[in-house]
Amino acid sequence: MVLVPQMAFGWIAGLVFLILLVLKLDGKMDVSWSLISIPLFIHDAVEMMLIIFRLIMHIRNGRDNRDIPVSKSRKCWDLSVWFCIACFQVLLCLYLDAVVPNLRTYMVFIPLWIVLIGYNIDFMKFQLRVIRH
Repeated sequence: MVLVPQMAFGWIAGLVFLILLVLKLDGKMDVSWSLISIPLFIHDAVEMMLIIFRLIMHIRNGRDNRDIPVSKSRKCWDLSVWFCIACFQVLLCLYLDAVVPNLRTYMVFIPLWIVLIGYNIDFMKFQLRVIRH
């Protein structure tokens, strides 16, 4: 039952972001891309705090209290993924607002590529475990 408010918050943040994005692209709002992305930043901050809280509770208790146990390394991986996604969002806002003059497109997408490569490696490890058993 804990996932229902978390998912609802994610859907609401995504909906508010999409509404602001449409208004920006239609020319109805003339604000920076950082202000458009505030719902995503808030959602990422809440998710990061939740992951950090679960990691701290796992370290303090020595085990995971959820129905599906998740290891500490998986929680650290989740935290690093959320950090990379937040870095990508910040870099994308800086690029679209042209705040940093020499920021190249490939530099903006480096955190996203790191996440994608990490997920591919994680998926391949899972597939190797399935094949072995």
